[in-house]
Formats: sequence, C-alpha cells, structure tokens
Amino acid sequence: MLALLLPGIVLFAQTITVSGKVISGADQSTIPGATVQVLRKSIAAATDIDGNYSLKGVAKDDTLAFSSLGFIRQLIAVKGRTEINITLEVTSTELKEVVVTALGISRQKRELGYATAKVSGEIVSRSSSPMS
Repeated sequence: MLALLLPGIVLFAQTITVSGKVISGADQSTIPGATVQVLRKSIAAATDIDGNYSLKGVAKDDTLAFSSLGFIRQLIAVKGRTEINITLEVTSTELKEVVVTALGISRQKRELGYATAKVSGEIVSRSSSPMS
C-alpha cells in the first residue's frame, strides 16, 4: 500500500510556488493584468494591481511566459527559483484594430462568431456631448 502512495508524494514534492512582480521597462511602473503562464501546462495567473503574481505547482525546470498587451513577450526558465521579478519592454508595433466585446474581452474580429459594428475615431470625436 505504501508503494502506491509514494510516487504521488514524490511528484508533489517536486513542485514549487513561484511569485514575483512584473514592471514596465519604460517607466518602472507595475503592470496590472499581465499574464504569467507555465509553458505547455494549464497553470497561469494574472498580475494584481501592484504587478504581483503567484503560481503554485510549478516544476523546478519549467519555463514561464510573461506577456501583456503593448509589451514584448518574455520566456524565463525557473531553474528552481521561487521568486522571479521581470521587466517587460514596450513593443514598438502599433495596434491596427481592437475589438472589444460586451464583456470587455479583446478579440480579433475574425475570431468572433457574431456580427460586429465599426465606429471610427472621427465619428467618436465629432459626436456632441449630452450637456451641449
């Protein structure tokens, strides 16, 4: 019976909790809502308002992917570390189109399974205020 339980204990002991902070390389401010994901696994977290994250069940030899809209994605090997702070650099590419759904989730237009409407910036800036 002990032989059946031992492999599970060994596997559990091989994982660690990794935490840290994600900041912007442009101005050293924290990046809330950045995604931190363990590559090839379904373990992920989003940073809080202060840029902090925590991931449980990470193997010592896993690789973490750090990403956020407007920043260059970075891959960092864990190498047994329990604290990994990262600075993401701003990307120089511009967004051409962003589709915001009713729930505020950004998607590419072709990924949506329903009709969309396009409102240009010019129309938004021309619209009059309800107070006028």
